[in-house]
Parts: sequence; C-alpha cells; structure tokens
Amino acid sequence: MQGVIDAYPDGRTVVEAMVAEGDTVVCLLSWRGTHQGPFMGIPPTGKVSTWRGISTYRFNAEGRIIERWANMDVMGQLQDLGVIPEIRLGSG
Repeated sequence: MQGVIDAYPDGRTVVEAMVAEGDTVVCLLSWRGTHQGPFMGIPPTGKVSTWRGISTYRFNAEGRIIERWANMDVMGQLQDLGVIPEIRLGSG
C-alpha cells in the first residue's frame, strides 16, 4: 500500500456502490492519481492513471475487518502509463 501512496501521492478512491449482507461488504471502487514516483519498477511518468476495482471485506463481531479480497484493473493502469499498448477490440 505504501508503494502506491509514494507513487501516486494525489491518488483518490471513490466508493461508487456498496452492498452488505451479514458479515460481508462488497464495494465497487474507482481510483485516480498522477504517477509521480516509482511504481512496480516503472519510473514516474507524470501521467494520470485511473482504474476500477471490487473489494470484498468480512468483519468480525467487533466490527473489525478480518478478511479482504481485492480485484483491480491493473492492466488499465499499465496502459495509462504507456507500459503496455491499449487493446482494441472489433474492426475499424
């Protein structure tokens, strides 16, 4: 987590949707930040990167998070940084 903060000091997460049932909460997240420090061996590019993800949390009886699963659009992030080419689907 600290690596992301160092690389994207202006990074912001927005919770777009949240669903809860029992001891589990699922969040649809969007994120945006400017690449200002090294990230995964990639030198700073100054480019703005955005991506979306889903995080699932499970809480104990005291309300503390005891498990977290996350799925983020890292491919989109790497495309924003110019590390991998954008994939275009379809013709034209």
